[in-house]
Amino acid sequence: MSGIIPIPSTRISGLLTRQRLTQQYQADQLDLFRLQEQISTGQRISLPSEDAPAASRAISLQSLLSRKGQLGTNINLGLQFLGSADSAVSEVSSKLSEIKASTLGVIDTVATQDQRDAAISEINNAIESLVTLGNRKFNGRYLFAGSQTSDQPFSFEDGNVVYHGDDRSVRSFSDLGVLFATNATGQDVFGGISAPVKGSVDLNPQLHADTLLSSLRGGRGINPNGSLQITDAVTNEESIIDISNASTVGDVIRLIEDNPPFGSAIEVAINDNGLTLQLLNGNAFVVTEVGIGSTARELGVLSGPATSIAGEDLDPLLLKTTKLEDLLGTKARASLKIPGTDNDILIQGSSNGVALDGVTVSLVDGGGAPLDVVFDGGQKTLTITIEEGVTTAQDVVDAINDDLNFTATLDLVDSSSVIEAGTGLVAPTIFYRVITVGGSGQTFEQSSGIRIVNGGKTYDISFTDDETVEDLLNRMNGSEAGLHAEINSTGNGINVRSRLSGQDFQIGEIGGGNTATQLGIRTYDGNTLLSDFNYGVGVPTRDAFETNITYVDGVITTSDGTSFNVDFSTVTNLNEAVIAINAAAGGIVDAQLDPGNPNVIQLIDHTEGTERLSISQSGVEIGIIGGIDISTPSADLSITASNGDLFAIDITGAKTVQEVLDLINTDAGNDDGGGTRLVRAQLAESGNGIELVDEIAGGGNLVVTRLEGSQAAEYLGLVDIDQVSNSSSTGTLTGTDRNFQETDSVFTTLIRLRDALEVNDRQAIERAAARIDDDIQRVTFAQADIGARYQGLQLTQYNLQDEVIQLRSALSDEIDVDLVQAISDLTARQISLQASLQATANILQLSLLNFL
Repeated sequence: MSGIIPIPSTRISGLLTRQRLTQQYQADQLDLFRLQEQISTGQRISLPSEDAPAASRAISLQSLLSRKGQLGTNINLGLQFLGSADSAVSEVSSKLSEIKASTLGVIDTVATQDQRDAAISEINNAIESLVTLGNRKFNGRYLFAGSQTSDQPFSFEDGNVVYHGDDRSVRSFSDLGVLFATNATGQDVFGGISAPVKGSVDLNPQLHADTLLSSLRGGRGINPNGSLQITDAVTNEESIIDISNASTVGDVIRLIEDNPPFGSAIEVAINDNGLTLQLLNGNAFVVTEVGIGSTARELGVLSGPATSIAGEDLDPLLLKTTKLEDLLGTKARASLKIPGTDNDILIQGSSNGVALDGVTVSLVDGGGAPLDVVFDGGQKTLTITIEEGVTTAQDVVDAINDDLNFTATLDLVDSSSVIEAGTGLVAPTIFYRVITVGGSGQTFEQSSGIRIVNGGKTYDISFTDDETVEDLLNRMNGSEAGLHAEINSTGNGINVRSRLSGQDFQIGEIGGGNTATQLGIRTYDGNTLLSDFNYGVGVPTRDAFETNITYVDGVITTSDGTSFNVDFSTVTNLNEAVIAINAAAGGIVDAQLDPGNPNVIQLIDHTEGTERLSISQSGVEIGIIGGIDISTPSADLSITASNGDLFAIDITGAKTVQEVLDLINTDAGNDDGGGTRLVRAQLAESGNGIELVDEIAGGGNLVVTRLEGSQAAEYLGLVDIDQVSNSSSTGTLTGTDRNFQETDSVFTTLIRLRDALEVNDRQAIERAAARIDDDIQRVTFAQADIGARYQGLQLTQYNLQDEVIQLRSALSDEIDVDLVQAISDLTARQISLQASLQATANILQLSLLNFL
């Protein structure tokens, strides 16, 4: 700003006159320039300094408009992607409707092979067309790959279809803080991934000093701004521990130990999966909250008065970085607390469980003998021989780690710095003997591995070389088994799904291992429901067929060769069957219900021939009944041991696999008469299924036979479909896994329908045809969802356009020029400048005479 020139009260000089005239027309020129610039640019200000408040408001509006512009771009792209996806999904829906219409004609029993072949050809074409639709791209991005938009989502593998995408959406901002999905995943439209095999076991990661507070309590964490109070109940001395600067469990331990009640010391250890607190003076103490806080409760140590407080399980979250050796329990632990710094040592067992609990750990001066570590399992002692004044904590740690039973680490809570950790000397004194405690659970069997059956192929996956949960997941996901494994949403286990459509899959054990069971992902165990077997059909027992039982007329042949017919045409139960047999036998054979088992009919042959008593139907012998009980309509299957002993099993009422195993193992007939069990039923040692092991050294085969009127043996997998029996000469009979897991997808439906038509499997054809409706419904819902999102996005676009208009109007009010006013001001300034120039010209023409 130019200076203010005072009004002169005396004669003015020519210099002052020229200065004032020059300033006048310079000011006029500057104003003219500004007005011309405003008119040419349409903006009232070009620099923030011209109007700072308006400039500040304008900058905010311009920033907001810029962001709204990007949101508009996002919405336009989203509408394009959704429109393209909607078009593709419409084609999928049309293709499925065509397949449904064409297959309706071949479902019934009168369809010819030519008709079935034509349907098979159409199904194959439909599968290829649907895979092509699933791989459709728009603007360089796969529409149905989930978040993996650069990877082709679907491919063929040995006649099956594999989905390589995921079930996560690609999201963009449609407004500030508002996300919208711009795609429909392959899972939404086609059903590319199976339902998860949910880990049924809490993997229970161990608690360590470096465990983050944010991962405790199942991921809920600990309030980072809290405090807790410790009060010596004897001296009434108090201390308040502020954990606001703590980020790990070790930080909390350090803060508590560094701030004990006055005149005492406190020791904090990690045991089981919580914290244990103890005053070293032996006094009782109390842990309470500070004010209305919750830190002590969250840490699980809100308790007292007591001489020792064992905290609750802090339930650490399962993370990808969690070590496999830290799963399924805790290791026995002890802490060697030695006076001084940089010399405390943490010791723990090499495996989970209670086996290494109660081990006394002591330091002993060897009198110059070399450093040595000796573990006596019988006496439960771990003796560490040291050289007093020479041996450091690091030396002891290294020596213990050479022992296979224990591992040791430096207690960083006691360290003055990372560099100095472990440099402190250790001392041999009885006061520093400690006892290991806190072991629980079991050790994870990494070496056993799991067996995956998928797509008709078997894959054995071992985790021997893996160290962390992430390694384990990568091992499964990177295998050729077509798996998608991930940590579950609650953060305490893993889920496994199949990416392959068209075949069953299963997860089982290898060679008697326990890995899949420990992970909780075995698809067939004792808790598996029978109602889930056979695609949800379950395991129908004889009771399920009672109303359909037909007692077929039979021929009974006695030991002397005499034969007679039995008419069962009016028989509806066992008592009537006994009456019918006795009426036809004429006294040469007596039929009765077994007094020991009223569900068994006994036949007593009164002839004295050399042949065996037998019964046949339509010329086919169906059972030996001379002196041997035969199973009756109330039983579902019979098991014959290698010594020829037979017993029948009724699984009516059984709901789980374990209940079936118990029925077999505890059946009264499963006994050789001397208290020895004939057959042991168990889960298959490799793969899945019920396994029968002959425990009698007989010379025959182990046989399972389905009994008339029941399909339980078939549906349990102990007998092949449409077969009467199954036998083994090796002493072990392993059934098949009938708890089918599959990917619920359109490709599974079509592949199963095609395969069923090829072999004319009526039941499979009907099941697959019925599932087409489910696939159409899935596609319909996906299309409706896309349409709803499209309409919602259009509405957002309209609202955004209105909002942009309002923002531009507000910005215009702040920085745009009023052209009418600017032009008027320009004219006034031009006149003013002209007047200034004329006045200057007149004044500068004055001569000396003008001053005389």
